[in-house]
Amino acid sequence: YKLAVVDTGLKINGNPEAGELLSKNSPETDDGGHGSHVIGISSSKSHGVNPFMPAQMYPVANSASVSVSSADLMNAVSKAVDD
Repeated sequence: YKLAVVDTGLKINGNPEAGELLSKNSPETDDGGHGSHVIGISSSKSHGVNPFMPAQMYPVANSASVSVSSADLMNAVSKAVDD
């Protein structure tokens, strides 16, 4: 099992723990910080709710996005299932 987080992205800032959480071919950015916050709460090895559950980020939005298209959301979910 793994936790798939579909959100704004993940800012790594040289943190190897964060790098493990990013899905393949995803940008290492999170303009608004929301996705980084959510995956940190859920999966941080030092303070996460479930630090033993593997997790990956599937970015679908950025800080300028008010909404996400159904197609983008479904693509992210499909990619998570395939991974």
